[in-house]
Amino acid sequence: MGGWLVALPLTSGPVAFFLATDHGNDFAGHAAIGMLAGTISQLAFALAYRALAHRGIPAAFTAGCVAFAAATTVLAHLNWPAIPTFLLVLAALITGFALTRRTGRTTDKPADAANPPGWDLPLRMIVATGVVMGIVALAPIIGPHLAGLLSPFPVFGVVTAVFTHRAHGPNAAIAVLNGLIMGLAAPAVFFLALALALPSL
Repeated sequence: MGGWLVALPLTSGPVAFFLATDHGNDFAGHAAIGMLAGTISQLAFALAYRALAHRGIPAAFTAGCVAFAAATTVLAHLNWPAIPTFLLVLAALITGFALTRRTGRTTDKPADAANPPGWDLPLRMIVATGVVMGIVALAPIIGPHLAGLLSPFPVFGVVTAVFTHRAHGPNAAIAVLNGLIMGLAAPAVFFLALALALPSL
């Protein structure tokens, strides 16, 4: 459930809002298509991390970041309209969900509660705020499509997966990422709605 909730557009949503207020609805509408496509990059991160979770946090985290960067690089050359992009994202999510089912469920038992360190919440706030401010500042330079692609980097998903991995082991981290993959359908629909509505409303 934790992974499912952190799939919500907690950083890219505010980026879209500030892009609309700073640069206009058309700019934000184009960025929303990039954010929609960026769902595939989040999926790539989650699949790569979970594939190497049993090799430890550094290997899994590095693999996830490389997968996100590789997917973003490919998607930067794919500038489709909203509906075809959504259909591509939907196909990718169905494939990703099927892969998580094929490899089996890791556990149905919730992880034992653990008190996070005192710096956990402030760190999440600082990182998320930094991502939002950085992308909004760079958007006029890198353009709306690339700004949109970069903003869905799963800040909260990364932090949740890593802390769960550290506290409860790789199986619990994989369960978080399975939830993240399932929850990515929600931001995909959110950004489809933004991409279609912002230019006209």
